[in-house]
Amino acid sequence: MDTVNAARSSQTVRSRVVTRRRWVVGLALVVLVAVLALFLRPDQPPLPQEVAGSPAWALAHYGNPDARHFRDRHIVEIDFLGEPMYVNKNAKRHFLRLANIFEARAPEYAATIAGGETDDWSYFNRDIRGERSKSNHAFGIAIDINALQNVLGTAGDIPMEVVEEWRVEGGAWGGDFGRPDPMHFETHLTPREIKERYEPDG
Repeated sequence: MDTVNAARSSQTVRSRVVTRRRWVVGLALVVLVAVLALFLRPDQPPLPQEVAGSPAWALAHYGNPDARHFRDRHIVEIDFLGEPMYVNKNAKRHFLRLANIFEARAPEYAATIAGGETDDWSYFNRDIRGERSKSNHAFGIAIDINALQNVLGTAGDIPMEVVEEWRVEGGAWGGDFGRPDPMHFETHLTPREIKERYEPDG
């Protein structure tokens, strides 16, 4: 009888050990599958605040245009090819870089900006036309150049060598929009990226 009880007890212990091992292996497999699913999942669309140039991205990196004293705290005047422009202080270096690109790649066109009509615009706290989200002008991260020659919906006359270099340097051009806006230039760099890439004079 003792031998039978001992055998049963031994069998019960073995059964428990096997059950525990199965649980451990099963749990390990679940964890492995979860980790693989996390890292091997199909590409997910980026969050709005991760899309450079989006209103959510601008809000995350350049502040809330509707906040009290936003203009006083964030908007500064720069000399853009002889014209006063008002931009976010954290984007200042990038727009000075754009002025340098105009001077280097299209000096004759750059000269017309300073001597032309007063049709160059920058900071203005407004929504995107026909929408309820803020324009990048509201954040001080967009400027319009030679608006009378570069009317919304037209090809405009902005030199493409300037546009090409601006794209390379992390900027966006309105001529690439679904409805072309060739006067429009905006930064798609964060303040940190701008600070790391450019000297104070651009």
